[in-house]
This record gives sequence, structure tokens and C-alpha cells, in this order.
Amino acid sequence: MNKVKKIIGLGLVLSLTLGLFGGCGQASAKASENKSEAADANEQRVIRLGNFPFSIWNAQIIVAYQNGYFDEVFEGKNVDIEITDFANGPAANEAFVAGDLDIINGIGDQPIVVGIANGVDTKILSGAAKQGENIGVIAPGDRGITSAADLKGKRVGVYIGTYVHKSIIGILNDAGLSEEDVELVNISSTSDASAAFASGDIDAYLSMTGDYIHEKVDGEGYVVVNDCANHPAFSYIVASSKFVDENQDILADFYDALNKAQKFIDENTDEAYSIIAEFSDYDVDTVRYTIENADIQLAWDEDYEQNLLETYDFLFSHEMITTELSEDDILDKVDTSIIDTYSK
Repeated sequence: MNKVKKIIGLGLVLSLTLGLFGGCGQASAKASENKSEAADANEQRVIRLGNFPFSIWNAQIIVAYQNGYFDEVFEGKNVDIEITDFANGPAANEAFVAGDLDIINGIGDQPIVVGIANGVDTKILSGAAKQGENIGVIAPGDRGITSAADLKGKRVGVYIGTYVHKSIIGILNDAGLSEEDVELVNISSTSDASAAFASGDIDAYLSMTGDYIHEKVDGEGYVVVNDCANHPAFSYIVASSKFVDENQDILADFYDALNKAQKFIDENTDEAYSIIAEFSDYDVDTVRYTIENADIQLAWDEDYEQNLLETYDFLFSHEMITTELSEDDILDKVDTSIIDTYSK
């Protein structure tokens, strides 16, 4: 009997996930080639899934979990899903590198590229989300900061070393500024951002989540200085190469559950938003705003590909990684066989 088990483990706090998802391919076409297909039908198999439970951009995972689609696709196949919730991407990536996870859903580009540079045997299976208009830089309304140009000489909070670090530099460049024109302050959570605003340690903050922006703008007189529409934050689904090679059939079913969830979201929008809101503990308006002002789809296109290359250039130029990688070194880690099947 299959089951989904929720694990709050590895000493981590329940919070947002950086996801690495599984790719696929038509299981029926590959059945004879799969090592996993040769396994005893009664053998118990497990998907160890890293998740960010309060991330609205993990909409498909939430709906698939809540609507029982995982149970449906794995019915009679003796497959369990163990879900471990993580507070941030680096923590999830650390568990992935240690071999404690098979798939991460919604993980940012920077942990992925850092992993590739460090020899982690990763497969990038799909894009998960492009967040643009729903996130951005905010500032208190009484600071006189109303455009990116006004950030010159200011202290700007951002989670350094994550995907929004690259976004803030792009926003500054668009305004004719560089990193040297501001003081970047490392802020890893919205609670830290609130404390830093209250103490005067930052003048502005690039939020990774739209709910925090709305909380501040609607309730505390903050203003949106600049959104990330021109410099989106990308997230991906990744899996270990070993797991992909040995479990194509499982991954095909896993992806089938996510696609069932996407179809439900597309066809039952209001109900889906309510499900996501209840699970993630956000109000429905926040869920609606996030999904409708971001591109949250299981997909693959040139933007996802080019972003990985740009992220490598960013990390290398900032000496966050020192390993020289070619385009092929990065793109050879992409395996879109399963997403390609569902895109046809």
C-alpha cells in the first residue's frame, strides 16, 4: 500500500522549499530499458522529496498532495513518498548533496549551479516557476525611495548567494547603478527583514515572496520600488542522476500526478487557490496574486536554459564558485525527456 509521509527532519524548520523535481519519459516505452522495471513488483520503493511547504510557487505539489493524486498514480505499485520540509534552498541542497534526497521541487538556480561546479551528479528535469511581477524591492513610504535610482547610497537587504541576489544587481544596472553604489545587507528571511527595517539597518529589501510585499504595502505604508519583471527569479525541479536512471517509471508517475494537479488548477482556479491557501497558510488573495503575476508552470524553454548560464557567469564573476564550466558542462545536466512527453 502506498502512502505519503510528511517528515520534519534533519533539524530543519518547517518552511519554504527549494524543490528539485523528477523528469520523465514515457514509462511504457522505456519499461524494458529500466533497471527499476526489473525489480520485484513487491519491492518497496521510496521517493525522498525535498519541499518548501509554504511556497505558493510549488502549487502543483500542494494540489497533488491535497487531492490525492500521488496515491492515485502509485496505486498498487508499492511506492511511498517521504516529504521533508526545508526552510531554504541551501539547507535542501546540503541534504541533496549528502544523498538524503532524491528530488527537490522549486529550488533556485544558484544552488543548482554551485552543485554542478562541485561535482554533484544532478539532473535538471524541469522549470518550476519564473517569479517577476509578484516580487521586488520595497521600502518604507517615508524614506523617499520610489525608484531603483533612489537606492544609490542606501542599504538594501537581499538574501546574498540566492537567485534574488542576481535580480537586485540587474535592477541596479537598469537604473545605471552597480553593486558598489549601494550597501547590500544579507537578509535570509522576512522576519529578519522586518527586524532590520525596525532597527534602521536597511532602507529597502528585495523580498523573495509576494505575500510579504503585500503585508507591508497594504498594512504598513511601504511602497514597491521596483518589481522583478525584467529580472525574474527562476526555480527548477532537480533529481539525483542515480535516481533518474533507476526509476524512470516512478518519475513518469510522479510527473503525471503533477500534471493532474496543473490541469485541476487551470480548470478549477478558485477551488485550487483555496486549497493552496489552506495548505500554505496564506489568504486566497495572496495566492491569486502570486500565481497570476508569476509564470508558475512545469515547463522548459530558452529562458530557463539561458538563466542557468547567466547564473554561472554571475557566480563565477563574484568568486562564489571558482570552477570553470563550459556551457556543455551545465546544459548536459538538463534532462527534459519527461517534461517533453507531457508537452506534446
